[in-house]
Amino acid sequence: MNNAGYGVFGSIEETPGERVRALFDTNVLGLLNLTRAALPVLRRQRAGHIVTMGSSADYLDTVGTLIQAASTFDGHEPGIPSGPSKRPRPRRLTQPPRCRPLGRDSVELVAYKLAHVAGELASWREVSLSTDYPSGSS
Repeated sequence: MNNAGYGVFGSIEETPGERVRALFDTNVLGLLNLTRAALPVLRRQRAGHIVTMGSSADYLDTVGTLIQAASTFDGHEPGIPSGPSKRPRPRRLTQPPRCRPLGRDSVELVAYKLAHVAGELASWREVSLSTDYPSGSS
């Protein structure tokens, strides 16, 4: 279970590059390093899952959260259970979910975001499809 990470909130032009670099070193490269270390073990076992806890900030379209959303793997959300007995237990799944929101706040946020994206897709569908290359061209 990967639950490491932290957030940097602020506008792009006001956030120092060193802070962004340190954030990506932890939140992105830390995840990649953990995954690289775990994969050989999982392959030898021929079983297992890598579970990464993300942040609901990934789904927000809020000013000042772009840097956070780009790198986040933050487990300090209101819907994350605090006691070990309440945490989701890994189990063998033939088709584990790619995204599983935990907690009412995350479920409602994801449902809201998906409805919003579906509405925008419907509104702009023809414009979006009109950008395809003509058939037969490469």
